[in-house]
Amino acid sequence: MLTYTAPACPQDPNDEDLYTLTADFAVVQVRFRVLCGRAVVLDFAEGDLPAGSAVCLDRISGGCVAKANPGFCDYTHLHAASIGITIDGTMGPFPDPQTTVGEHCGFGQVVPASCPADSVPGLG
Repeated sequence: MLTYTAPACPQDPNDEDLYTLTADFAVVQVRFRVLCGRAVVLDFAEGDLPAGSAVCLDRISGGCVAKANPGFCDYTHLHAASIGITIDGTMGPFPDPQTTVGEHCGFGQVVPASCPADSVPGLG
């Protein structure tokens, strides 16, 4: 098993590390690309995506990432910036669950993921 821990997210998302490994007279080159993106784990089904689906934030427009707010939502989460979020430019817009069912954690928890970098803004 080979495990790689990147020292930090690269400035250029296309940066790669190349390693040459030699064992038992065999040489293998291994190329690593660190993806430092984020995903939302949906608390509710949205369109044809079931609850529990992890959706990379680079696929989402119209959202904003909110910090944990103890007593309301204990983790970083995704809200709609205005009328709702759109996924892949075609699914949605989906209204914020805070406005429809009173869910203070919006669409769900935002977690680090092997996703491309995103431009979803922060809130508060």
